[in-house]
Parts: sequence; C-alpha cells; structure tokens
Amino acid sequence: MDWLKKQPWFIYLFPAFAYLVGVKDYAAHTNTAQLIIQVLIFTAVTLLLYSLVRKISKRSIRYVLLLFYSLLSYTFFGNIKLLLAKSAPQVARYPVLIALLIAILILLFLILKNKKIAQSVFSYCNVLVVALLFFQLVQFIYAKATYSNQIIKPNTIKEFTSRPNIYFVLFDGYPGFESLDSLFGYNNRGHIKTLEQKGFHVQDSIRSNYNYTLAAMTSLFNMSYVQQKHSMPVSDFSFMYKAREAINSSALANALTKENYDINNFSIFPFANKKGAADYVNYLTPLQIANKYFFHNHVFNDLTKSKKFKNTPLLSKYAKRLDKYYYQNKKIFEDCIESINPNKPTFTYAHLLLPHEPYLTDSAGRLWKDLSTLPEKEAFVEYTKYANKLMLELADKIYKKDSNSIILFLSDHGYRGLTGEDKKYSYHNFMAIKTPDDQYTNIDKVKSNIQVFPYILNQYCGLNIEYKKDSTYYIYYTKNVFETIK
Repeated sequence: MDWLKKQPWFIYLFPAFAYLVGVKDYAAHTNTAQLIIQVLIFTAVTLLLYSLVRKISKRSIRYVLLLFYSLLSYTFFGNIKLLLAKSAPQVARYPVLIALLIAILILLFLILKNKKIAQSVFSYCNVLVVALLFFQLVQFIYAKATYSNQIIKPNTIKEFTSRPNIYFVLFDGYPGFESLDSLFGYNNRGHIKTLEQKGFHVQDSIRSNYNYTLAAMTSLFNMSYVQQKHSMPVSDFSFMYKAREAINSSALANALTKENYDINNFSIFPFANKKGAADYVNYLTPLQIANKYFFHNHVFNDLTKSKKFKNTPLLSKYAKRLDKYYYQNKKIFEDCIESINPNKPTFTYAHLLLPHEPYLTDSAGRLWKDLSTLPEKEAFVEYTKYANKLMLELADKIYKKDSNSIILFLSDHGYRGLTGEDKKYSYHNFMAIKTPDDQYTNIDKVKSNIQVFPYILNQYCGLNIEYKKDSTYYIYYTKNVFETIK
C-alpha cells in the first residue's frame, strides 16, 4: 500500500473527480469529448499549482493537503454557499463564509504540523478520492449506456408524394386576438384583415397545447404529446436537454431529412442536426452548470446581479444585455429572408423571441431607452405591433421570391403570467397560413398546434397522418408542476 503514502493521487485525480461530480445529474447529456478537454485543462492547472507547492516547501505533505483543501473550497464554493443558504443563511453571506473558509485553512495548517496526522490524512484522502472517482465514473458510464429519451412518442411519417417549400416562422408568446382584446384592450383585427388580403388564412380560435415553449415545440414537431411521466422533473435542466434532443431528432426533422430538404435552422433549438442560430433563454450545458459553481464564476455571477455592483464600469461590460435579443431577432429575420430559395425543396424554421419578454421596442422597432419606466401592458402591446410589422414584411418578401411555397406564422403559447380565470389566455395563440392553392380544405381540423403539421403534410405532401385529440397541459416549471387542463 505504499502508493497511498508516496503519491498525492487525490491531487492528480481531483479534476476528473470534480467534473464527474459536477455533471452527475446530467451525465447522459454531457458531451464526453468536451468533458475530457475540461478535465485535461483543469489537471494542467492543478499540476502547475502542485509543482509550485513542492518548490516552495520541503514539508510537501502538509502543503499538498492544504492545496487539496483550497481546490475543494474553490471548485465547490457555489455548492457550499447554496447549501448553507438553506440551512444557515447568515453563514452563507460572503464575508462570513470566506472568513470561515480561511479559518478552517489556518486550523488545518496548525493541525497538519503533526507529521503522523498529516500522513494519515494524506493516505485517507488518496483512498477517498480514488474510491469516489471510481464510483462517479461507473455512474457516468452507466448513465450514458442506459439512457433512452422517452419524453415523446413521435408520429410516424411516410414518404412524401410532393415536396413544397415551407417557411415556418414561430413568434414566441404571440397571443390570440381575443386575448389582446380582453387583457389589453387592443383590437388587432386590422392585422387579420391585412393578412387575409394577402391570401392568408388566419385562425384566432387556435389553442396551444402547452404554456411552455420547450414542451410546445417538442409536441409541435413530433405531432404527438409530451409524456408527463418521462418529463419530470420539468424544473430541472434534464427536461430542457430531453426536449432539445426530441426537437432535433423529431418526426418532422427526420422526415424532411429523408426527403432531401434543404433545411435552414434560424431558431433557438437544434433541428435536424443543424445548430440553432441562438440558444434557448438561460440554456446551459452540463459542463457550464459544473463551472458556474467555481469560486470565480459564482462570485462574478452574484456581482453582476447585485444592485450595488452591477453598474460599475467593469461589471457592466459583462452584464447580460437585454438588447441582445433585439439583435438576435433582427439577425434571424434577415437570415430568414436570405434563405428563400424557390429552386429546391426548402424548409426554413425561424424562431423569434417576439413579442416574448423583455419588450424591447416600440411599434416601429425603436429600442426603449428605459424599460423600467414603461407600464408592462403598454410595452407588450407596442412589441406586439412590432411583431405584426415584421410578420407582414416576411409575408411580402417570402411570397415575392417563392410564391408557390407554404408560409406558416404560428405562436407556441399566448400571454403568460396569468392566474385564476385569466390563466386560459396562456393557451390562446395565433396562426396564419398561406398555401399555394389558397383553398384551405380541411383547415377546420386544426383546433390546436398539435394538428398544424399533420394538416400541412396531409394536404400538401400526400400523407395521411392521424390528427391527435385536442388537449391542453399546464406546466409551471419553477414549481415542478405538470398537469392536464383539458
């Protein structure tokens, strides 16, 4: 057992152990190659620190153990702070917690003066880290090997008999006209009339099946309902990962790929193995989740949220700018127009965070100088008018370049943040569709979002996909609620 006494395996193996612990809840969704790269980088830094400790002190065992404690405190600082915030909030305050960690370091420095104690702790740390690393590694491999995404049972799609070009633009959170009238006192009928004059069929009575984008898009593209049992907990990042995977390899994505469609993905999700133009709001990879608990990341994140410090010259440069969504929407809008191609089968999916909060512009698309001074309802109506403006521009430009295509404007859910009787408006959403024949036969079968793509594929691609029964589900992801409404 000399290996326990001679080499600090707990130092050599700590980076691998730390990252495997960091991603343990999301092991099945972790990119293994990226994990290895992160471990190698952290290992290089750790070995550099270890070599410095060896040069600084002859009593290497004592100082190597202090280095190990420092690495533990640094790597799991965020975890420690959050744990204390629940059990001992006063101790979790930065001045107290940092003072406590330094006090423990000094105490260890004094205790480890005893060579026998230092050697015993050294051997114990070796055994502990090796055992825990083995356990975490087995768990990681098992999670990878046994993972199966059962969040949804996708609809079966057969071979197309025709391949029309489809331009699908999702307006996130765009409410139905009844909602706008009842909740905001805004009459949007003029927008209906303009779209109808351009040949669109506008359906205000359509309902979303979910009030939550991840579930709504998963259901829409698979033409099936999300399996509640396999979705829980919806408050966890694992639901986001499963939904993204289900969207990427959805029934529609796979069918379009088989039919050799040229797929343009200007969305916030991967689709048909094509990376999105942007990431879903608050999306983090498992490795980013692990990294955010490191001392420097956790402190930096808290400072950027602090009213006292977030506007300082240094931190303000790194704070999340809300107007990035304005430029994101603008880029997606421009890319969507650029992608128009009447010469080969094309499917374009553009996802605009509009009129989704934050409500960044007035009706003309001019950025507000200070959102905080504007009443929310007024800001929302203005942003909805801006969404109308972009929608009409897209309608004109797509039709001008590709008049034989299908143009679909749809929202994933309505206006949210409602309670009581008004909660029903979360599901009042919007659909406008233009088809080459302008006939809209069987459009009455489309009662909710789940029936939209079966209608398009049945009517214009020669398929016979089952229309699922119209149902509605309520998801309150921050409280881990997933319940049937209808």
